[in-house]
Amino acid sequence: MKDNRTKMTWATTIPSKGVDIFTANFMLACLNETGYRKLILKCDNDAGIIALKNEVKAQAKGIEIILQEAPTADHSANGSVEVAVRDEKRQARALLSELEENLGKMDNRHPMLTWLSRHAAFCLGRFSIKDNGKTPYQMMTGRKSNRPMVSFGERIWFRPLDAYKVDGRRVMSGHYVGTHGRNADILVMTTQGVIQGNTVHRKPESERWD
Repeated sequence: MKDNRTKMTWATTIPSKGVDIFTANFMLACLNETGYRKLILKCDNDAGIIALKNEVKAQAKGIEIILQEAPTADHSANGSVEVAVRDEKRQARALLSELEENLGKMDNRHPMLTWLSRHAAFCLGRFSIKDNGKTPYQMMTGRKSNRPMVSFGERIWFRPLDAYKVDGRRVMSGHYVGTHGRNADILVMTTQGVIQGNTVHRKPESERWD
């Protein structure tokens, strides 16, 4: 997804094409993140995406959504999105290259890779500088992102949120796979699953890529 005004992008790995609970909820979360109360939700003429848009509109609360499709076979009408897809792919490949440089060749089915596209879009939104000298995040929120960052897949110490604490542990270890867009909670892959937390502490360099 891309916001034409701020150039903010969102991406994720989805279970299947078309109407799906996870995908619809992800889209709703993106729309809520923009803060818009009225917007045009545009796409190409793919039947699965149109059905998904209809589902999102039906579920949206407090947002007036106008549905719109690009003219049939007119690829230039979706040029802004095509650029976003290109940038997203480049960023995802760069993150994967760094990850495999540190951890070795990754199996395509490794669960960590399902978070790669989401984090690539997060990085583009926070750190890509546009022609006006601002990042998409600045244009959307009016302020710079100052959240400390670590590399995708890096092993860290972190403090899990209360709802995710395992055996009462106040500090846990896991692999960083992203940051929540709205509240800046970190997402960490552990043996118990992906856990939300905060207060990141980096490990010694010799332990970051075990």
